[in-house]
Amino acid sequence: MARKKRDSPSKAIYVPFGVLAAVIVAFVVLGSVPHAPLQAVTGQFFKVGKGHSSKVEVYFVSWIGCPIGASLSWPLDEALGGHLFVSLHYSDPSDIQIPGLIFLSGNNSNVTFYPIYVYNEYLNASPSGQPVTGNRIDFGLNVLRQQVPPWVYDLVVKYDVNTTFNLSGKVESLADYGDHLTTVVIITGPNGTWMLLGGLTSVNAYFPQLSKMTPQELYQDLQQGELPPVLQQAEQQILQVIAEAS
Repeated sequence: MARKKRDSPSKAIYVPFGVLAAVIVAFVVLGSVPHAPLQAVTGQFFKVGKGHSSKVEVYFVSWIGCPIGASLSWPLDEALGGHLFVSLHYSDPSDIQIPGLIFLSGNNSNVTFYPIYVYNEYLNASPSGQPVTGNRIDFGLNVLRQQVPPWVYDLVVKYDVNTTFNLSGKVESLADYGDHLTTVVIITGPNGTWMLLGGLTSVNAYFPQLSKMTPQELYQDLQQGELPPVLQQAEQQILQVIAEAS
């Protein structure tokens, strides 16, 4: 499907990032449909309860160097209309380097969009430069608390920090598994609230292919409406949830 082109890629800022520690989570999918009610799963959207807004709102909680956040940025940008102010970057080169977008503003989205980054690319400070002190999960929660409504904060605590999954043979929360808050997407509207923990399984499985691409190549594909099929499918999943929440 053809997309409406946005501004020329030359207006985007290319930001290469240094080495950082990242964890790519091994996900166990416990459900089968994106609107499965009140069942916490990883790797797909699940419904967490009632809506919190009369209009659709999308919250993207991540960190600057996250490979999952980088991979999700492409279908998310496309689903939100492709007119967001972004910079191009790579995720953690010490693990697997994924090309991505950093959302510099939620303006120009076709829904109300809130991009929130709780750590820098090295996981040792906030994006504004405040050093991590004490527990990194608690530090991230404190950064998050200052930027989101209480109900968003409570969902992150409940499902990222306090809900356990079988991850690589260990039963623990996603936050404990990575020793930092996990990338999550929360979509709310008059018909309910949905959550995605740690990226889409199909997109995470596409990391080896994504790591061979550059941000510039993918941005050009984005402008032409020709993202790789896996990312186009992810866009459709996001659009489906937005439609269900509307």
